[in-house]
Amino acid sequence: MNEKRVLEVLSKVHDPGLNQDIVSLGFVKDLQIDGKDVSFNLEVSTPLNCHSEALYKQCDTLLGQNGFKLKKLRFQPNTRVVTYVGKDPIPRVKNTLAIASGKGGVGKSTITVNLALALAKEGARVGVVDCDIYGPSIPLLIGLHERVIANEKQELVPHKRFGVQWLSMGFFVPRGQAIAWRGPMLHKMVQQFLYQTEWHDLDYLLIDMPPGTGDVQLSLTEQPPLSAALIVTTPQDVALIDARKGLEMFGKVQVPILGIVENMSWFKCGKCEKKHSIFGDQGARKMAKETGVPVLEELPLSSEIPSIMGSGEPLVFRDPSSPLAEPYFSLADKVARGISARSTKPIMQLDPNAMEV
Repeated sequence: MNEKRVLEVLSKVHDPGLNQDIVSLGFVKDLQIDGKDVSFNLEVSTPLNCHSEALYKQCDTLLGQNGFKLKKLRFQPNTRVVTYVGKDPIPRVKNTLAIASGKGGVGKSTITVNLALALAKEGARVGVVDCDIYGPSIPLLIGLHERVIANEKQELVPHKRFGVQWLSMGFFVPRGQAIAWRGPMLHKMVQQFLYQTEWHDLDYLLIDMPPGTGDVQLSLTEQPPLSAALIVTTPQDVALIDARKGLEMFGKVQVPILGIVENMSWFKCGKCEKKHSIFGDQGARKMAKETGVPVLEELPLSSEIPSIMGSGEPLVFRDPSSPLAEPYFSLADKVARGISARSTKPIMQLDPNAMEV
C-alpha cells in the first residue's frame, strides 16, 4: 500500500529533459520503503547537476508533504542520444551540437567556449572542436597553443583544459599563419577532427562552425550525425539576414535547431542603470516570430568580455557567479533539455544529393 502511494506522489515529478513524469518513464529504480523512510535510485535524462538538484528538491518536498521522508536518493545520469538513421556515429560521443552563424564577428566562438564551460561545470563531459579552419580563435580564448599529438592508433589526442576537451586547427599551425586549402583538404581535416580523434566519452561535442555556408559547413552538415544546432546572431539587419541563411541550411538537411542566441543584444548604462539597444531592437525576436525558432538567450554587450576572453581564462571559468556568466548557465540548461527532448525519436536523414522526382 505504501509503495503504491509513494509512486503516486513521485508521479508528480517530471524529468527536466523529457518533460514526463519519472514514474511513467520507468526512471524510479530499486524503491525501498521502511515505514515512512523512502530510498530509491533515479535515472535522469541529462547529466547536469542543476537538473539533479531540482529533482531532489521536488522529490523531497512532495514526499514530505505526504507524510514520508526521503532518506536516500541516488542519481543515475543517462544522457539521451539523438540518433540518426543512415549516419555513422562519432566514436565515444553521445551528442553533437553545431554552433553556427551566417556572419563573422558576432561572438560565436566566445559563446561556444563559455557554453562548453557551463555544461562542464554542471557535470557534463564536454568537448569542443574548432572547425573554423581559416580563422581558428579557440586557442586564443582558452590560452592554449601547444601542438596536439597522436596516440598509438594514430588518433588525435585533444587538449584538456578547464575540464573540457579541445581540438582546433590553431593547434597545428603557428599563430598568424594563413591556411590556403581547397575543398577536398578541408573535408579530410574535418573528417579527422571528428572521427579520428580520441574523444573521451563525451555527453556533448560542441562544433564551432566557421561563418557562412561554404565547403566546411556543407561537410559538417552532411557527415556527422548532428543532434541539433544553435544559431548565433547580433541585432543588426546584416547579421540577421545571414543568420537566416544558416537556418535554411540546417533545415535543408533536417538538423533540428534548438534556438537563436542574440549576442550584444543590449547594454546596461552604469549611470542610469537602464538597458539600451545599441545595434537594434529585438531583431532576433522578430526572426523567431517569423521562423518559429525560439530565442534562447539575449546576451549583453559589455566592455569587460573582450578583455576577459583575451586573457586566456574564459568568463565562466574566471567568474562563474558573475551576472555576465549567468546567461551561459541558463543556456546550458536549455541546450541539455532541448537535446534530451529530441532523443525520443530517431531522425531519418535525407541524402542532400538525392534528386527530386
